[in-house]
Amino acid sequence: MRSSALARFQFEFLRFEFPTTRIPVWSDKVDRWYQLDAAAFGLLELVTHKCQSWKKPDLILGASPGGSNDTDRAFVQGSAFRPAKFVHTLPNIRISVVLQLMSWQVPVICLQNDPDTVETALVEATFLAKGKNVWILGVEGSTSFGFVSEAAGPLSISVREGSAIPPFSDKRLLSWLLDPAGLELKTRQLSLVRGQ
Repeated sequence: MRSSALARFQFEFLRFEFPTTRIPVWSDKVDRWYQLDAAAFGLLELVTHKCQSWKKPDLILGASPGGSNDTDRAFVQGSAFRPAKFVHTLPNIRISVVLQLMSWQVPVICLQNDPDTVETALVEATFLAKGKNVWILGVEGSTSFGFVSEAAGPLSISVREGSAIPPFSDKRLLSWLLDPAGLELKTRQLSLVRGQ
């Protein structure tokens, strides 16, 4: 078995309002920002206001519980089937606007494994983070969130002091934010299966 070091993650989140009546500070950097869906808008707000101190990622994992279901539903129920709306039913588009905002060219992997999407992303990131800076970005409801790998070591998730944990519906995610021991056990078990 290889080194037992996993990864430490810093966690950030941002509650946002969508639709908005204000022009966002990043509007001049994102083409047709007014056509974004709520999730893409929330990710741009998160990256602009909470993740500026994070080192540029080597890889981004997109991991939103529910995927693009809300946007898909709105597209199907709407009367105007326009390509500008359809494009936001593709989960990778959410991350592509982050890349556009930051002027980055970074590999992106979108994960979907509900009800375990965020768990899957955190587990995968522990394997991918070895020597790399991995970001996990996602949205649940009106809360965008991000994890960034900080260093190898015991698996841990740090939350900025004084931050109230958002009311995620994913109760396991809530428990890991408060105590990541269960996620560490699962990751170590998967390491054994993978032979790592």
